[in-house]
Amino acid sequence: MIRRRGVVKVPSGVGKLLALQAVGFLASIVTSVVIARGIGPEGKGLVDYGLLLVFFAAEFGTFGIASGIVYVLGRERVPPAVGNGVAIRLSSAFGGVIAVVVLALGLTLADEYRIPTILAAVCIPFAIYRTFWGGLVT
Repeated sequence: MIRRRGVVKVPSGVGKLLALQAVGFLASIVTSVVIARGIGPEGKGLVDYGLLLVFFAAEFGTFGIASGIVYVLGRERVPPAVGNGVAIRLSSAFGGVIAVVVLALGLTLADEYRIPTILAAVCIPFAIYRTFWGGLVT
């Protein structure tokens, strides 16, 4: 970040990168649905729906902190066990909150989407931890 006279400005590339990520996610959702409906077996769209919920939550559920942990571990000389403990606590907290929200929304959906949504809600904290862990081992 760039500081000028007490004002923090975000570099212009960050907004473009976020927009490109959003377009990529939307494209993957659309292509998954089209492929599942066009050539996939019956019910494949439900599986893709559940997987997309998990992957989407894991990608955005860290709120960018997964990259920050790597920076702190490298700069502050914090032992990896401490970083792993922080990752477990953060993924439990973030994953728990996101899982409760997904579960609450899933209970309002039609019956055929209810089970994939519940399964996705159970998997979200583990997927978020995997994202943190992936940053720790690189």
